[in-house]
Amino acid sequence: MSWRDGGGLAIRVRALVDQFRSSLFGVPVLWMVATIALSRLVIELDSSVDPSSLPLLILTTVDSARAILSAIASGTITAASVVFSLTLVAIQLSSSAYSSRVLRIFLRDPFQQNMIGLVLSAFVFSVLVLREVRGPVEEGGAPYLPSIAVAVAIVFALAALLALLASINHTAQQLRVSTVSREITHQVLAVVTERFQDPSSDSPSVDQAGVSEGVSAEIPSLPVNPGTVVTASRSGWVQQISLQALLETVEPHDAIRIEVAAGMYVYADAPLATIWTSEPDSLIGLDKRVREAFGVGDQRTLQQDVAFGMIMLEDIALKALSPGVNDPNTAHAVIAQMGEVVLQILSRKVPGRFVVVDDRRVFRPFEPTHRDFVMLAFDQIRACARTQVTVLASMLVSLQTVRTELVRRDRVTGEALAALQHQVEAVITEIRLSGASEESKASALALLDRTVWHIDG
Repeated sequence: MSWRDGGGLAIRVRALVDQFRSSLFGVPVLWMVATIALSRLVIELDSSVDPSSLPLLILTTVDSARAILSAIASGTITAASVVFSLTLVAIQLSSSAYSSRVLRIFLRDPFQQNMIGLVLSAFVFSVLVLREVRGPVEEGGAPYLPSIAVAVAIVFALAALLALLASINHTAQQLRVSTVSREITHQVLAVVTERFQDPSSDSPSVDQAGVSEGVSAEIPSLPVNPGTVVTASRSGWVQQISLQALLETVEPHDAIRIEVAAGMYVYADAPLATIWTSEPDSLIGLDKRVREAFGVGDQRTLQQDVAFGMIMLEDIALKALSPGVNDPNTAHAVIAQMGEVVLQILSRKVPGRFVVVDDRRVFRPFEPTHRDFVMLAFDQIRACARTQVTVLASMLVSLQTVRTELVRRDRVTGEALAALQHQVEAVITEIRLSGASEESKASALALLDRTVWHIDG
């Protein structure tokens, strides 16, 4: 990820866009606004067209136009309530079957948002056209029969009917655990691609200028003089951090220590960043400028928080392994998809804990490392699968696959190998300590013979 991230203004814009996409209100409202404009255009077109030049197929009478439009309006608003009910049922079932954090997948579903907007638009269009229909003895004897608008309303009604059927089918598909986990995986991979630098890419990255965290990385010591601490104005989850906005608050040779990372919860009046600057003028309005570099909200999002997406995947596996559900096959599938996420992370450069940009030193001690991500991916699942040797065996397979792919893609690093090795050893320990039969343990450990892992003992 380049440090040119747009600054504080971009943070606010991205936050608004994320709120819009996570709402069942925004897209339908856009549909309705567009429909109001369309209704005016079609009504004006009807006024300028000679009815005798229209095809007989779309000609109608005042009574039939009113009957058609009234039926469409009442029918589509009923269909809209059905679509809303289906959406709420899907939200309720996903919350109980997977995790409340998975709700954002359904709320951000563009297909469902557009289906709701289409059905509501059919209702709005019919009502707006219905109010324009006038008979020959009404409104001073000036009849008006918008035949084209009635035909468009019928098309809207047919589209709304298809939208209802599509919504039922889509909701049924969305409730499948494979669909939910696949959608989460795709979203997490998109954030990984955006945030983490591809080593084969020629595009500049802030992390290429610094020291990546690893076993041999040496992070310089902080300045000896006390810096200026900027605190949060409110409590909440750190959703975004703009490195560009932070760098604009200091001069060359100055230093910044970022006291939080995306995905952390910060308290009101708790430190956000510490600034060491040699220019006294830089301290003027410093608090406001630094706070604008941090996006803090009431809930975690996937804007920069890769760990949050991994937690959502992990929630599905943990729910499947719970005694009340006892569905190890779901855990197998999630572990495989988690391995795909881990592979992409280990194939890239995570943000370094110390970087130098334009002679400005940036300390980021809370940025997760490769090992942190691997632990996050598998530690809790491994702990809950102590009695499920087959699930532990799936973890070995995923870890082996990740290592093999890193080698094949020439993306192997000492840090990645150490993280994978640590996890494999932990899984082997769980298998040996499990209460499964010796035959089951031997079968799971035999998977190590199919790879190049070498574990002593």
